Amino acid sequence: MEQQDKNIGTLLGDIGCEFRRNIDAHIKEYQLQKGNDVEWLLEPLDAIKHPADIVIDAFQYGSRWESFYQLYFHDKNATMPYVAYDMPFKEPSLTKMVGNTIIFLEPKEIEEAPTPNAYNKTIIIKEPLDYHAANYIPLIWKDLIVPFTEIGIWQAVLLNETEALFPKGWHGNYLNKTYIFSKEDIQLISDGCKGLIQKCSNRER
Repeated sequence: MEQQDKNIGTLLGDIGCEFRRNIDAHIKEYQLQKGNDVEWLLEPLDAIKHPADIVIDAFQYGSRWESFYQLYFHDKNATMPYVAYDMPFKEPSLTKMVGNTIIFLEPKEIEEAPTPNAYNKTIIIKEPLDYHAANYIPLIWKDLIVPFTEIGIWQAVLLNETEALFPKGWHGNYLNKTYIFSKEDIQLISDGCKGLIQKCSNRER
């Protein structure tokens, strides 16, 4: 039993490494939001399935200070671009000026944002969305078929980390994480710490 658990642990780490490598390899050449899907994301996640008539894709969302990518599904033959608002929309201000002081508004003072147009899988999202509109895009989990096994759950966990592994804008990079899937990953962290300590020691001299 112990040997079996050890093998599962090693296998899970290998899947994590392959998932990360797969994203790194595609992101270098792939221009997100150019109308191409991201089905390649599921290549290392062979336990996860979805209906054959839809594809997994990614859209950008955020604000002028930060941006991220979120996964969603659309029909294979979707071509019509999604338009979140019929009229130009400006995000409600969260602050006001009182003299020379910036004051945060009370919740009741914040202008209510309009409800964005409904999304369905016949539409493809090509333009970045604000946070408000992004909240109305269905998450991928309803359409994913994930087996209730160690491998299936682990692959779902990895897929959920896509946002952290995809490109991010400005303050969005606070979401960057260091993943430990192998002994090599631990060694990289250890070597990085040694290098940082050495730099600090040199400055003190």
